Amino acid sequence: MGIAITLKQYLASHEIDYSECAHDHTDTALQSASATDVASDHVVKAVLLSDGEEYLLAALPANRRLALDRLSDYLRQDYELASEEDIAEVFSDCDVGAIPPVGDAYGIKAIWDDALCKPDGVYLEAGDHETLLRLKKEDFMRLMADAQHATISQ
Repeated sequence: MGIAITLKQYLASHEIDYSECAHDHTDTALQSASATDVASDHVVKAVLLSDGEEYLLAALPANRRLALDRLSDYLRQDYELASEEDIAEVFSDCDVGAIPPVGDAYGIKAIWDDALCKPDGVYLEAGDHETLLRLKKEDFMRLMADAQHATISQ
């Protein structure tokens, strides 16, 4: 499948340079890190959440777990994991489980974990289970400039 067309167009329209890292099929961002010999804290995974009325995309390092209670407390809103059906609908050009962490590309608010400030470069799921995109830290931060950030993982 390759890079999701929505993501590809969004990156192009924002003049974001990236390189592709092809790898064997994996089911998780953590496995993708291993398959590409990338430090797992440099791979950004995305988790789609819902408050019952709208979606929120949480971006965090692949080696961490989303602290849903902490996130809900921080935002003063109760969130739960979105269903696979919701994920397939919102990210219709992506494989379920390989969604990119760039909410703006899909018209969704996002929040990112403060742990993502540390790496010099990050790797994003590209929309399939066989491609990561490498971005410079400053480009990733530009993409996430409108998103809130906090410590939302453990």
